Amino acid sequence: MIFHYKENLQVLDYSLKTPLKYSDEFTFVPMKIKNKDILFQTPRLYTPYGIQLNDKSKKYIMITFQNKDNDILNDKFLKDLEYIHQIAHNHYSKGYNVNKFIKQYKNESIMNIKFKEDSLIYDSLQNTVKDIPIYGYCSFIIHLAGLWISNNQIWFQWYILQTRIENNISLTSYAFKDSKPIP
Repeated sequence: MIFHYKENLQVLDYSLKTPLKYSDEFTFVPMKIKNKDILFQTPRLYTPYGIQLNDKSKKYIMITFQNKDNDILNDKFLKDLEYIHQIAHNHYSKGYNVNKFIKQYKNESIMNIKFKEDSLIYDSLQNTVKDIPIYGYCSFIIHLAGLWISNNQIWFQWYILQTRIENNISLTSYAFKDSKPIP
């Protein structure tokens, strides 16, 4: 089930599941809502740089909440995400450093989310496109898979599953109105 950003996301029944040990250094803790994957549809969020590569050549997208002054739903969604961080912090703060996934960049709240190779990108007409333009607004379907624990550090695992580019108009066929010659 995909939860919409307009819903009250702070009343949902979040749960941390049985940890899965991958090695002596890495354990993964799935996070669920009523035993279902946590999927959210975001409001329109500013994406200043499009798809980027980190130092390990993994794709990610930086989303910002800088439109929160104009869009109260942006601010609400940011607070809902901070609430999710607080759940993990309350559970693991004794003995672990629970790293924040909302960071500050140029005095704005941002979030870097991994972009899966099979993620789909749509334009506003529901056509698939190949890339996300810089300086754009997008809505996303994001997935919180869970938490990684390593060396007393906890990291959140977020993925982008789908993107809808909000301000990328394209025409699917010839659209010029050709004038007819004057007789």
